[in-house]
Amino acid sequence: MKKMTFALACASAAALFADMAPLADFEKYTLGDAVADAVEPDTTLTYWLYGAASGSADGSKVAGDSSAKFLELSTEGGTLWRSINEGNTAGETIDAKLGAAQAVPATGLYVDTMVQFTPTEDGGAPELGGDDKLAIWLNVTAGEDGAPSTTNLCVRAQFLNYADDVVSKAATFTLEPVEGTLALDDASAWHRLTVKAYTLLDDENQRVSAFEIKVDDKAMKAKTSPIGAGMQEMWAEILSAEQKSLVEADRLFPSLEGIAAAGSTFTLQAVGFKGSGAIDDLSISTTAPSPEGDVDWEHPMKETGTAAEMFGITREDLAGVDGEKLAAWALDNEVTFAADAASIIKDAFLLNCANDADAVAEAADEFKITSITVNDDGSVSVTTPADKNYNGTVEIVGSATIDGEYTAAAVTNKTAKFVKAILK
Repeated sequence: MKKMTFALACASAAALFADMAPLADFEKYTLGDAVADAVEPDTTLTYWLYGAASGSADGSKVAGDSSAKFLELSTEGGTLWRSINEGNTAGETIDAKLGAAQAVPATGLYVDTMVQFTPTEDGGAPELGGDDKLAIWLNVTAGEDGAPSTTNLCVRAQFLNYADDVVSKAATFTLEPVEGTLALDDASAWHRLTVKAYTLLDDENQRVSAFEIKVDDKAMKAKTSPIGAGMQEMWAEILSAEQKSLVEADRLFPSLEGIAAAGSTFTLQAVGFKGSGAIDDLSISTTAPSPEGDVDWEHPMKETGTAAEMFGITREDLAGVDGEKLAAWALDNEVTFAADAASIIKDAFLLNCANDADAVAEAADEFKITSITVNDDGSVSVTTPADKNYNGTVEIVGSATIDGEYTAAAVTNKTAKFVKAILK
């Protein structure tokens, strides 16, 4: 079977995870070098390890040219592993060399790489070990009665459902883009493969971990549901709105470990490649990789979320604002993107005006509140003009009666006549 399989595996106890460096781009290797069991150039750390039955040799070599190198794979039945636990290569067995598995953080672990897939011609799923969590490969299925063959990207993951009892079994799913098309027929073409691993749910009854997959920055979904309707119904009150949306869109692929014990830890030990093909620019990180290599207002890291989640904004007073609103305002006002957001006047964003001091002063003078209502429970409702489209929201910070003292609280006495509010 000639193919390239991308696999994630784990085999031991949890440990703290650290982003792995350096990026595996092969530029510091010499053409023709084998990387397995070799020390990374300019470091004292070993990252690549070859695991196979006795007598099976790794034929992978650094290829390309002096200015653009990559790793040409030919593992001949074995697996070339990239350890997630950097530098830990003690021991005689492959598991011991790979080091302890790492706990996947709640925010997720991202595996991002460039690949050239060599398709498997016999329709067979890859041979997986008992600790493997996910496998992705390119499959060619011969057409019947003279029909042309079809090339599909496939994933081996767990199928979960509930029908009188829990159904949990390994299954093969065919991938397709959520939007648009994806050309996979050219074996020499490079594709960007991005996999996010994280725990989907963890309650008193179970832990379920899953993966999201992107190819060439396109979100992928399964042609058949990895999570059946019965299980979706059981989880309806457990999952967040975003998680339910991903499940219903068939974009989440449960880990091959299935339904794990409540309170257990989702861990990964290594990323593996087997068969024929090529890889380059592999990174394993807790930080979401940039789409198309660069993030700006028109190319967020994710479709919705805070400014930090969508654009990597690091400025403390802007990191938590709505990312979509910030991008829309920045594009309307020709604000140049920068992760530190140093040029942004926050009040300009909140007031939805041009990003300069004079515009902020003018908008502040024109700021209006059309009504203030003290509700029966003491909370205060504030209405601003609909046509102003303020990006900020009015927050009550205190109130006072005519003869009483000022109270610094959002909930106030119903007799309050004076209210202090801020736009934030």
